[in-house]
Amino acid sequence: MPLQLLVRGRVGTVFAFVRAGERTPAMDFLRVSERSVQNKFNGSFDAFSKLGADYENQNRFKVLHAYGKPLWEFKEHAPRIYTVREVFAVGEGDGRVQIAVAILLDGWKKEKDGKAKEEKTRIASALSLYREYMDAAVRDSYGNQIPLGTATERACRR
Repeated sequence: MPLQLLVRGRVGTVFAFVRAGERTPAMDFLRVSERSVQNKFNGSFDAFSKLGADYENQNRFKVLHAYGKPLWEFKEHAPRIYTVREVFAVGEGDGRVQIAVAILLDGWKKEKDGKAKEEKTRIASALSLYREYMDAAVRDSYGNQIPLGTATERACRR
């Protein structure tokens, strides 16, 4: 399975994407970050796990626009972790609940220069990891390999 579970809550779950060869770019970034930065991200991951699809915060977790679509970013001032966010509806009738999943792709620390060339390069790299995530194969309950795809694509295959 190309995912590593980090935090699971009632309505939200955070995973790290695991590349072929067992590399996890987002976790590699977190491991070399200062403890205070790790703690701040862990706080955001915890909030996501508790609030799920309702968690969106311009200063901590937001969708990227323009060339960064469909990525989201967890951010703590300069450090950022580019992420895939998916929302599922589970259950039936009045018991139907929205569940959100965040898959951490890659992280980096933005320098003072603002939207520099490096930011576009980092987003392009995260988009490449997103495509790799989408192409990753998993096994269904019958042992057949199937692409992960988005929540919508998975629902259409059922």
